[in-house]
Amino acid sequence: MDCDAVTPGQQPCDVAYAGSADGRVYAFNAATGAQLWQSPVLGSAILGTPVVQLATFSASYPHAFDLVIVGTRNTADTTNNAIYGLNGNTGAIVWTFAPGNLDIISSGGALDYLTNSVWFASRAGALGTQPSLWKLSTSTTNPAGSLISSVILNALPAANRHIDAAVDFDQQVAYLFAVTTGGDLVAVEHANPNNVFSTNVGAFSWMGFPTVLSSPGSNDDIYFSTSGGVHKRTFNRLTQTFAPGWDTTAATLGGTPSTPVFAYAPLPPFLYVGVSDGRLKKLDLSTGAIVLTRTVNLSATVGDPSLDVISSKLYVGDTSGRIYSFDIF
Repeated sequence: MDCDAVTPGQQPCDVAYAGSADGRVYAFNAATGAQLWQSPVLGSAILGTPVVQLATFSASYPHAFDLVIVGTRNTADTTNNAIYGLNGNTGAIVWTFAPGNLDIISSGGALDYLTNSVWFASRAGALGTQPSLWKLSTSTTNPAGSLISSVILNALPAANRHIDAAVDFDQQVAYLFAVTTGGDLVAVEHANPNNVFSTNVGAFSWMGFPTVLSSPGSNDDIYFSTSGGVHKRTFNRLTQTFAPGWDTTAATLGGTPSTPVFAYAPLPPFLYVGVSDGRLKKLDLSTGAIVLTRTVNLSATVGDPSLDVISSKLYVGDTSGRIYSFDIF
């Protein structure tokens, strides 16, 4: 992308993409904050984080530009939503996937460069009978988009088939994991989406996307939050079964948790979670026990933390509209 239309020649820059409640996607110069473009109105709102397929990362990708992929959140009915592929240089629409049975999308997608595909999660329609997981090609040149697979979670009660949170792959990109609004953790085999497995953690609503860590052998450890607490479950890729892990309840935490964030190497491995009691808490990966606590704002609910491994900082916001910085603890 040319980030300076005045200076002759190409002036590249790092670009940040954002969805908006006005139904558009915006591109900004990441260094200066200057707006580079805005897309046409795509829907009532774009709530999820845009997913970007970088052209340089795949030899089989057909376009000369990066592809920005988003889903709409049109709440007027449960069938008229769409997934768009946008030109990353201009914001122009490259393709529109609008199957006529796509409910609202409230999160971003999970991208696989090896297969040039992306997964999105949605709600499952008024009766819970529509797909809630969608796998699309990112290398299509079809203006209508290209569906690879869609998944209806038939093994779950109809009321539990909605997914609002983002999905995540394991490190092998073999399985996709999602948390439903009914407290179900779902695993879908990426190469064969007919293989769907699930476990329920209780009559809780979701609070965020799953974090997946591959442990030695064939196990994936999945950490996620619901309104009932923070949970760990283990999925075995060979037996395709879930095993119990631990549950740190909301009562133990002192309130409703945010999405947990994992501290990666070179930092010691722990989970950090914001809690509605106004505190930020550090959890042991193996047991879920609270190790340390930092007070943020006792008059507010603390949101999802983010972690900067370079400067060893934690950043977190709260419902008062403030953002806080803490040294890693």
